[in-house]
This record gives sequence, C-alpha cells and structure tokens, in this order.
Amino acid sequence: MNDNKFVTSRGVTIEILAIQSLLEKFEAAEFLPRIPEELHAILGESVPKPDAPVYDVKTITGKVETHFHDETTVTTNEEKLAWAEYREKLSRYEADRSRKRVRLIILHGIRVEMPMDETWVTAQEELSIKVPSDPIERKIHYIQTEVLGGIGDFLEVSKRCTMAGLPEEATREAEALFQREMGKFFRNATTKTADSGNGQMVSELPLRESASSDSSGPSPAISV
Repeated sequence: MNDNKFVTSRGVTIEILAIQSLLEKFEAAEFLPRIPEELHAILGESVPKPDAPVYDVKTITGKVETHFHDETTVTTNEEKLAWAEYREKLSRYEADRSRKRVRLIILHGIRVEMPMDETWVTAQEELSIKVPSDPIERKIHYIQTEVLGGIGDFLEVSKRCTMAGLPEEATREAEALFQREMGKFFRNATTKTADSGNGQMVSELPLRESASSDSSGPSPAISV
C-alpha cells in the first residue's frame, strides 16, 4: 500500500506530497519584510503582524523601561481602546495566515490531474458557480469543489503532507503539534471575519464532515 495515495470522500485518488520545507519558508516569512519570491505568486502580499501597544515603567533607579501591554496591564480607557484595536488587527493577521496555509497545502500538498475537458466547468456554471480563469485560482477551486469532499478530507491531507517522511518519534511529536495547531486554525478560520475592504472575506472555512457530503455535485469550498 502506498501511504502517499489517498482516496477522498468524493472517490478521487490523489497523491499527498511532503511540504515541510515549504511550510518552514512560509513560517519564516513572518519575520521578513515581504514574502519570498517563490511564495509570492501563490500567497500574494501578507497582512502585516501588528505590534502590541506599549507602556512605560519608571524603575527605582529612575530608568524608564518600555513593555508590551497584555490583557492584564490595560487600565485606562485609552489603553483599552488601543488594546482592542490591536486584537482586531491580530485577528486579521492570524486569519490571513490560516488562509495562506490552506492555499499552500492545497497547491503543494496535493497532486491530482486536472481534467482535459471542461465538463466540470459547464456543470458548475449551470449551478451558478463561478469558476476562476486564473490558472492558480482555477486549480484551487477545482480541488476544493471536485476533489475534496469536506473538512475531513482536508484534515487528513494536511496531517499527511506536513508529516510525510519524518522518523517515528518525530512523527509523534509532529502529530501532537499538528493537533494543537489545528485547534488554533479552527479558532481563526471557521468563523467569518470582517470584510477585508475589497468585498471579500479575510477567511472562511465552512465545516462540513466528509460523511455527510453529497457526491453528486461539487462540494462547498474551503474558502481561501
């Protein structure tokens, strides 16, 4: 049995590819002025990570130290307002990273042949589903709607492609980390966030278990 092969709940056989090194570049990009060129075409510009608001403390020696606020240090109305604005910006940043991580997994963690004919496009357009013309967006849309049957498929793909090729002990550690990270992911990505300003939602991941999917039509998309 080839562990790299996976049959989705829609009956499509895909090959799952290891993407640890690419994810490492993605995570490292948080500390760079902009996304590396090899990722930019896929991910676009990022929402910048906001800095927490700060406050000054005078020590007994008279030296002034600057510290970052947290939820326990804000006291005045001005500080509370600044903290609320920071939390809103941080939420947008985290939702943006969740969305981009999904794009990386779909584009680089899954190998599947795109159909040569446009039958699937015609079928979706008859259902008033708009199919993107851009090649990258078209591939993402195809995998979302015709290959993956639901969130269960996506979780299995994510888990396999981020741990493929690791030694047994490292796999156990990675699996525990994966569970923690997916908890953060769902907190950020399963709720519709505020409009990004261009008429699109920052992040949206409808939760629908694979077992309840209807294989007769395209699946609701994991929006990225």
